[in-house]
Amino acid sequence: MKRTAQALDDHRKVLHRDFLQLLGRRIYMCRNALQISHGRAVSQERFGKLIEEMFIPETSVSAQPIPSGGFSKVNVSRWERGKAAPSLSVILAIGELVGADPGWIAFGSASGARQPGWSLATRAEM
Repeated sequence: MKRTAQALDDHRKVLHRDFLQLLGRRIYMCRNALQISHGRAVSQERFGKLIEEMFIPETSVSAQPIPSGGFSKVNVSRWERGKAAPSLSVILAIGELVGADPGWIAFGSASGARQPGWSLATRAEM
């Protein structure tokens, strides 16, 4: 019985790791889409600041309190590398910022959400 429980736990860990890596790749694609649309590099630090601005009442109708941990370069890097997941409110803000369905950002094609047109171009660049 213990071996079965351990195998299930190991399987969950692998699924969670894979989920984080795919989520990180989609977040990277969102930042890359901003770089393309702005015609210049958007650093992880700048991306974090742009996300943070989505939480300020004057810039967004869906403004919310800034989540704990903030939007530092370190946090954006951890998201993109699949080492951590942003909160749902951050995923919503990223979607609003780049014009992507938050369902696609969070879960990819498994969500049934339409894949952004720009994601096809950026996928080739990854």
